[in-house]
Amino acid sequence: FQIRRSQVRPLSGLHSTKPRFPPCLGSGRLVITSNPNKAMFNRIRQFFIDVQAEFKRIQWATRERTIRQTSIVVLVSLIIAIYLGVADLGLSNLMQLLISG
Repeated sequence: FQIRRSQVRPLSGLHSTKPRFPPCLGSGRLVITSNPNKAMFNRIRQFFIDVQAEFKRIQWATRERTIRQTSIVVLVSLIIAIYLGVADLGLSNLMQLLISG
């Protein structure tokens, strides 16, 4: 089994000098300071800055879409509740017949 050099290619982005951080990990900045309390408050401050940046990127649902999806959830919940109520009533009647008779 032989592999030609032309067939082996490095994956893109592996040789980047700048580290990439997923959005959930924040900016990836490391704050080094002599005062540990100051470092903690800097990290907390950076967290809220990152949260604010994430909120700006959110695509909020429109009012109509929210109402439509809420109605679907309520309708499906009602259908399931009615089905379970009827099934419970039927099974309890069946058990009453089996026990009494």
